[in-house]
Formats: sequence, structure tokens, C-alpha cells
Amino acid sequence: MDWHPRMARDLAVLDHRLRPETEVPPAVYEVVRRVVYATGDPALLTQLQISRAVLGAGAAALAARCPVVVDSIAIQSALGQSLPRSFANPLYCAAAALARPHWQQPGVVRGMEALVQRCPRGLYVVGESVDALEALVGLIELKQVLPALVVATPPGWGAAAATKERLKATAIPWIMVEGERGGSAIAIAILDALIELTQASRSGV
Repeated sequence: MDWHPRMARDLAVLDHRLRPETEVPPAVYEVVRRVVYATGDPALLTQLQISRAVLGAGAAALAARCPVVVDSIAIQSALGQSLPRSFANPLYCAAAALARPHWQQPGVVRGMEALVQRCPRGLYVVGESVDALEALVGLIELKQVLPALVVATPPGWGAAAATKERLKATAIPWIMVEGERGGSAIAIAILDALIELTQASRSGV
């Protein structure tokens, strides 16, 4: 990967600290180290969970320019910088989607439900909203959507942990954080790592 020299030095220091503590496959390690670097949280080395064959699924979805659906404007803004420079995947945000309001549901849920209809094979990134994740997992269970990959990193209080367990029980490739940690910064770091790994694999680096 084409790291900035300072970042490369920092990652070398990080590798010296992390490598003795992990036996994860090299490609998975690349995702984990990027998330730890971006968040400054070495605990994510063991708390970031990645399902089997997920990296291949994510790379294929990015390279095929599958739509990327996110739950928050913060994630949309960050990926709006990196996606156009890489694979130019269409990018949609549930929090900003125009959906008919409903007094019983948050707007992000209505937006997610609307975008599922438009992007049944999209790459879904839920970094903040447990409500949006619950809606997405429910639609997966009903077989109304078949995501190429789900990144689920809402902070794991209460319902979030149960919803992540439901996601694990599906056949959908997923990346998530175990425990209470979570948020948009982790989701953004995961997607940036997937983008860079996919670019490197396609260029033969």
C-alpha cells in the first residue's frame, strides 16, 4: 500500500506491538491494523470480528461497483472522499434518504427500508444507528435483501448486541465489533481498509 512516510513509520511501530499478539491471516490483519491505527484503540485487535470469506466478498462488491448504503451522514461524508478516488461505487445514506415519515419509526429506519428496495445487493455500513441495523437484519431474515456485505459497528449497548448475534446467524458476510465499542470512525476505517486492499490486489501489489 502507498502509505505516507509518517503513517508508514507509525504502522511499523504498531506492527511491532500487535504482531506478537495475533495469529490472524495477513489480509484480516491489514483490516485490523488500519482500524486500530485510525481509532488508537489496540483492544480492537481482538474485538473486531470478521466472518469467513468476508474480504473476498467485500472486494468483489467494491470492484463490481455495488451500491454502498450507510446509516449516517458522517460516514457518507468520509466515504464520499475515498470512493470516488477508487471504484466510484454509488453511495447512499439512510439518514438523508427521502422516505415518507412515520410517527412510529425514526427517519433513518424509513430511509434504510427505502434504500433496501433500491439496493438489494448493496454493501451496507451501519456505524451508529441500532434502529437502522435492526431494520436491516429484519429484512435480511425476511429475505427481502441479500447484501454483499454488512459492516455493523453501532455501540453495543442492549439491543445492539442481540441484533449483531442475529446477523451472525444469517449467511451474509459481516464485519462487526464485539462488546460496547463502536461508532462511525470504526466503520469508516474498515471501509477504507477494504478499499485499499482491493486496490492493492487488483494492481498486483
